[in-house]
Amino acid sequence: AWQASSHIRHLPMLAMMWGCWFAVPLERMRRAIVMHARNLRDSHEQSTPVDRLAAQSDRIDGRWWPAGIGLTTWIVVVVLSTVPRLATIDVPAERYPVDAFRFMAKHQLEGRTIVTFNWAQYAIGMFAAENLNSRVAFDGRFRTCYPQTVLDRYFDFLFGKTSDQPRHRSPDSGPVDPEKALVCDDPELVLISRLQAPSVRHMESYRDEWSLLYQDGLSQLWGRSDLYDDPESPQFLPPDSRSITDQAPSGNVPFPAFPSQ
Repeated sequence: AWQASSHIRHLPMLAMMWGCWFAVPLERMRRAIVMHARNLRDSHEQSTPVDRLAAQSDRIDGRWWPAGIGLTTWIVVVVLSTVPRLATIDVPAERYPVDAFRFMAKHQLEGRTIVTFNWAQYAIGMFAAENLNSRVAFDGRFRTCYPQTVLDRYFDFLFGKTSDQPRHRSPDSGPVDPEKALVCDDPELVLISRLQAPSVRHMESYRDEWSLLYQDGLSQLWGRSDLYDDPESPQFLPPDSRSITDQAPSGNVPFPAFPSQ
């Protein structure tokens, strides 16, 4: 119940447990209600001993009533509040880089990309939908796809050396080194959230090697200077084609919020 209330995607697991747990008590409750209604129609003297025995066997232990009623009510409320959201799933532009991805798709910006952890799986879907030949550095699959040393490398970049975030790091990762993410695997683009100050400060300190291609109130997109500042490079992006503002994105777009949608 705690997992389901803190993270809505765990609700189906709670619902399955509830269905297994309460199937028998609910059936007993139904039978008890039917029996009680029947007894209201018939006098006690006219009922048979078998009926009275069935009514007694269908009684529910009163200790379970508060938990059963509470959990059932809560599930009903959650279902009723979730159904409208399932009809049209909206993606809030103030939380996800909808506008930054539109910019990338418009200018066909592709390549090996470091993406803020929260947005990485969104980026994977967008790259595929827009036919961008891009790969992300890491995403939420953690140890099912990436070894701990890779996770440490990019979390070092996102959180910096002075972060007080509780973290588990591999002993093979060495000391915290935010620069390693910008060196290993030769990244070409970096998309970060401006709400994650350490990574923003780190990119600002590397302006001689990285160029700001896009910025709004939520996100920044950086590209390697040798690729995007060099007029001789096929990936050159002229300054007048770049978009640098502090305007905060707003509004919602329908899921999956791909630029060509």
